[in-house]
Amino acid sequence: MKTGLNFAAIEQPKTTARPATTPDIAGIRVLVADDDPIARSVVHKYLVEAGALADVAADGATALEKLLAAPEGTFDAVLMDIEMPNMDGLEVARRVRSNPQFKAMPIIALTAHAVVVECQYCLDA
Repeated sequence: MKTGLNFAAIEQPKTTARPATTPDIAGIRVLVADDDPIARSVVHKYLVEAGALADVAADGATALEKLLAAPEGTFDAVLMDIEMPNMDGLEVARRVRSNPQFKAMPIIALTAHAVVVECQYCLDA
């Protein structure tokens, strides 16, 4: 069972300017795959505000479908929840990696389970 984030406890920034250490992601194309609508919305919002072009998928099967159906070069990276219905993020990553078109595309794990064994599962996938 996933635990929710307490967004009310997070202090909001006083300015919309990004810190100098924030990498410039303007123009990159990212697929955000997360079954939690709030997490998906927050990640999408931050990416778009930073200038990225972001698409979303609400489960693993949809993420895989979007990746495989898109013309080559449509996505530069994927932000992938590892626990999703229909197909978890680890299985999606394995299937994506089996396609030569996606061998070098970064797949960045999103999870509330940031423990050593989960990190290793993500790296293995």
